[in-house]
Amino acid sequence: MYETVPALITPIIIIGGIISGFFTATEAAAVASLYTLLISMFFYKTLKLSDMPKILMDTLALSSLSLFALAAASALGELMSYYQLSTMAQDFFVNNVWAKWVFILIIIAFFLFVGTSW
Repeated sequence: MYETVPALITPIIIIGGIISGFFTATEAAAVASLYTLLISMFFYKTLKLSDMPKILMDTLALSSLSLFALAAASALGELMSYYQLSTMAQDFFVNNVWAKWVFILIIIAFFLFVGTSW
């Protein structure tokens, strides 16, 4: 039972540090990651130093996927801003939609199309 206590301290470090104002959410994540690394290496002994290169490569691969998605979304936002797509959409809805329920139906159809076309 007492062997789970070090792992259960992790949420206390995160939430307690944020609520007390000792560190921000990002810093809390970094401190918790370092804490769990040390606990897994020295208390539980489930992680070896030789495992670190593979863990870091896996982490970099997963992080690069989300950063690529963020970069693509940013580029798409810039492109839509350049071509003033928001103004065109606004003009379309102001000129062609006469009731709220028609607007809702158009939005639902759009999301169905976008959600099923991939």
